Amino acid sequence: WGTVRNIVGMPIWTAPLTSEPSAPPGESSAFPTPPISFAAFTKRISRIREQMRAEKLDCLLVSSVVNHAVRYLGFFDPELQGRGSGSSQLVSILLPLEGDPVLFLQSFTAAEYMRQRAQASSYIKDIRLVGGDNQHVLQLVVDQIHLWKLDGGRLGLAGGEIDWAERLFFSQFLPRVNLVDANPMLNLLRIVKDSEEIELMRHSAAI
Repeated sequence: WGTVRNIVGMPIWTAPLTSEPSAPPGESSAFPTPPISFAAFTKRISRIREQMRAEKLDCLLVSSVVNHAVRYLGFFDPELQGRGSGSSQLVSILLPLEGDPVLFLQSFTAAEYMRQRAQASSYIKDIRLVGGDNQHVLQLVVDQIHLWKLDGGRLGLAGGEIDWAERLFFSQFLPRVNLVDANPMLNLLRIVKDSEEIELMRHSAAI
């Protein structure tokens, strides 16, 4: 495919990174593509994990309905939530200290369209579309934490929207997990911008 560049001229694509084939970012106008390079995304995840180690977190869950906190962890499409059904939909990203992250996307309608769009706009390989209400998403998070054998560890919650509901749910279905408010940690990480983020900010200011 060659090198595809973002709006400020930075290379963002050299190989397929999703679990299913999709068009390289910038090659099609049908779907949004990641605004940062894969290298920058990888460094960002490494920085998050460094802080997770410092906070002694085994796993981090970031959830968004309308405020798009999940964009920092790799869900870069600001319009996909609600596009399929016309109403706000939950997106959750589960990041373990080791291993690949999982993206849970609540889907009421147009599932295949949403899958293709989500794959185009994220570097996360494991994207799972979930039908039903928010509890279905949270139950799959519980199942994944059990699968990773982290149900006795420390789980950081961030996003600032449904943290309270997650606490109630996980207190019942993950009774041995130590739930930690990870919003301060994530907010501090987001304050420090890398070179690509700074260039994007400059580009936005120039428009």
